[in-house]
Amino acid sequence: MAHYVVSSGVTSTLHLNSGDTMSVLSSGVSLRSVLAGGFEFVSAHGRSVSDTISSGGVLSVEIGGVASRTLVASVGSLVIGDSLGGGVAKGVRATVLNGGQETVYAGSSVVDTTISGGGQLLLEASQPPSGDFASALSTTVLGVLSVGADGLATGVAVHGGGRVVLEGSKEINQNDNQSGYVPILASAGDVRVSRGGIVTLMESALNTDGVVLGGGRLVVSGSLAVYGLDPSLAPEDSGTTVSSGGQEFVDTFGVAIGTVVSSGGQLIASSGSVSGARILAGGALWIEAFAFEADDPVAIEGVTVSSGASLRLGSALIGDGATLVDDSQQASTTTFDGVTIKAGAFLTLDEVTIGSGGTLSLGAGKALSSTTVSLGGALYGPGELGGGHGAAASTTAQGLVKDVALADADLTVSSGGRTISVSIDARSTEQVLSGAASTDDVVHSGGLAVVQAGATLRGMTVRAGGVVELGAVLVGKTDASEVVGAAAISSGGVLAESGALIAYDAPVVSSGGVLEIHSGGFAIAARVFSGGEIEGSGKLSGASIVSGGLVSGVEIASGASLDEITGEVADVRVDAATLLDVETFASGVAVSGGVASLGDGLTAAAMSMATIHDGGGIVVAADAEIYAVGVSSGARLILSGGAGSAIMVHAGGLVSGAGLASGNLYGATSDDGVVTDMTVQSGGVLDVLSGGEATSSLANSAASIVIASGGLGRDLAVASGGALVDDGVLSFDASATLSGALSGGGVLKVTGGAFTQAGDASGFTGRTVISGGTVKLSTATGLGAGSIAFEAAGGASAALILTVASRPKTGKTFAETLVDLNTPSESLDLAHLAFVSGATAKLVGDTLTLADGAYSARFTLAGATAAGYAVASDGHGGTLVTAGGSAAMGFAQAMAAFEPKPGGANAPAVSSGGGGAFPTLARQGVSRPAEPLLTGAH
Repeated sequence: MAHYVVSSGVTSTLHLNSGDTMSVLSSGVSLRSVLAGGFEFVSAHGRSVSDTISSGGVLSVEIGGVASRTLVASVGSLVIGDSLGGGVAKGVRATVLNGGQETVYAGSSVVDTTISGGGQLLLEASQPPSGDFASALSTTVLGVLSVGADGLATGVAVHGGGRVVLEGSKEINQNDNQSGYVPILASAGDVRVSRGGIVTLMESALNTDGVVLGGGRLVVSGSLAVYGLDPSLAPEDSGTTVSSGGQEFVDTFGVAIGTVVSSGGQLIASSGSVSGARILAGGALWIEAFAFEADDPVAIEGVTVSSGASLRLGSALIGDGATLVDDSQQASTTTFDGVTIKAGAFLTLDEVTIGSGGTLSLGAGKALSSTTVSLGGALYGPGELGGGHGAAASTTAQGLVKDVALADADLTVSSGGRTISVSIDARSTEQVLSGAASTDDVVHSGGLAVVQAGATLRGMTVRAGGVVELGAVLVGKTDASEVVGAAAISSGGVLAESGALIAYDAPVVSSGGVLEIHSGGFAIAARVFSGGEIEGSGKLSGASIVSGGLVSGVEIASGASLDEITGEVADVRVDAATLLDVETFASGVAVSGGVASLGDGLTAAAMSMATIHDGGGIVVAADAEIYAVGVSSGARLILSGGAGSAIMVHAGGLVSGAGLASGNLYGATSDDGVVTDMTVQSGGVLDVLSGGEATSSLANSAASIVIASGGLGRDLAVASGGALVDDGVLSFDASATLSGALSGGGVLKVTGGAFTQAGDASGFTGRTVISGGTVKLSTATGLGAGSIAFEAAGGASAALILTVASRPKTGKTFAETLVDLNTPSESLDLAHLAFVSGATAKLVGDTLTLADGAYSARFTLAGATAAGYAVASDGHGGTLVTAGGSAAMGFAQAMAAFEPKPGGANAPAVSSGGGGAFPTLARQGVSRPAEPLLTGAH
């Protein structure tokens, strides 16, 4: 460990290792010494020349000392001045290499210093602060220059990788008349920032007359900790020129004064203030938060944007009386909140608030992102809201928005706001809230417009693929007291082109209004008042239609319910799981899987030109009438006390109920169409066509049931004055009476019970088959001119009963041919013809001759005959002829005992009167199962 003192003369190439020291005093000089961990102290006019410091070595230059051409290598340290502010020291032409450090304290200075990459030059204040500067003149920075409190750097050249940081400090103001802080400045002047260089101004920093060259950056950024305490602590940049490719950033409460931005340069301010700046042609100024109610707005004063320069404003507030035109180039000079925008300058706006009295015009090809149009403000096109800013842009408006396009944007128009001729493009939405108005807007494919209740809509056009949702819209008179609060659609309303979709949420159609629901569109919970109309080919999901209102052409959506309709319904479609409740008039209704209910049983209701298919149903209540309805496969019409006419039941269709049918009630046109439990009223015709079926139905007086060839009638009844035409098959398996006329050439088949033909059958030329039960002929016309066949089987009995009116006169021949009267269970009963002992029935050829005392008659037989025929009493005053001789007589008499007697306990349960009574058609003691009710019917 050595210690050297040089007080005069020159010592050269001395090598100081760790622990070695050297003091250079008075007129002594150290020349090319190497401090490899050693310590050198220079003071009192001593000098260090071309010394090298490394490996923890320290060269300290204090009062009156000078160090020149020093090389500070890795882990070497050069200190100029005293941290206590004890005097003046100087450093000249030092080079600080990677890992080396030079520190200059207040009162001392360095000149022509070069800071290489990784090297550092620190300008520091003394403790306590002396008020003198630690100064650096003509510094080249490729490493780091840190200018602290009381630091001053002038003539700085910052190159690639170089960084200059100016950060002062503060002290508490001791003046009794003032409060706050006094800044201790870190200053710089004539700083030139080249490509890759960065200069940062922080708290209590001041930079003047700098130049930012291409690729260089100047950052003016204060500290959040000092905001709101004392604005004098803010960093300030003054008189800087930003050249092509250079950038100056004004950040947290920084101040830029008199900046000149040349062509290709940029001044970007996100906070703080910018004043007196000049943006020359080709230069750009970007104010990110401009005069807006943000936490940290940028204050602008005296800024000029020249022709050909660009100005971009974010979060701008366009206030009372201000007018801006966001166009490709400004047509005229505009002064706006501290900025003069010269004619020919370019203006771009980002997030903008247009205040009351403010106006913004967006030029063609220009776009805004988030925008607010306040009450009294106005935004004009033809530019765009959105315009490809990434996430969907959002705009709210209480003022006017006109002639703009929404491009991937959302526009909400609140109460008091208006839109005129707004274009709603794909992925864009316009919401018009209560109290707002939309006029002549256009919804394009992929666009959506939502108009809420209480809004006003005029002349909206919806292109193919566009969607409009309308909430509680009002079509028609706007002064209707019943519809207060609904949105008003004035003349023109909504024009939907082919392929558009309009959705109405609780629309209201009043007197004079017509709401058209186009194909693909739908309406929910509609209200149609007297004089109002809903039409079209779309869907209706829930509606209230009062008397005088009309709904036509639409489809009732699946699962919907239209209850208590007292207006008119025409040409609508009812889907699955849907209920249509009509209490007045409906026409052209198509029911597919759903249920239509006609009438409420209290008031008259009517429906015409209806079709039912695919499991659908119509229920017609009392006092209601349905006319011209087609019932297809799987569908059902229930006349639940109501009336039906001109009804066509197709294959698989069913008409049933306890209702009345009048006019022309048609039957099935192909397989399995069924009409059941119907009453055909006066003038009505139930026409059962080939493949169709009518069951348990009654034709009242002046009504007809017509069974065509291939048709089937089961257990039908015809009242006196009514008619039944049988050209198909008429079958009975329960007791029944035909009191009306019977005609036709079909088959009458009785399989059980007691059948009575009590009407005129002179026109019947068909075949009667008795396979079980009895057939009683109560009139002289019998069963016409056809044949009567006996086909009893399986222990069943078959009997033909002739009354006084229908039996042949004595000596005459019975009109009908008897076929297959050949088994003991088959018999001919001449009621009220007293049996005379010794009576005979002899078959000669095909003629069976009955001789009973003074009475004789002939019967023509065909088919199989018996070997003999026995004659006996029928047990209740008549004469019984039985095939098979005496062996069969006891059985025949026993069966004859079951022939019902008028008014007896076993009389057929059939009422043959008119007046709308429904027949009880049932086998004795066996009730017919009730038809199942349709789900949802009422």
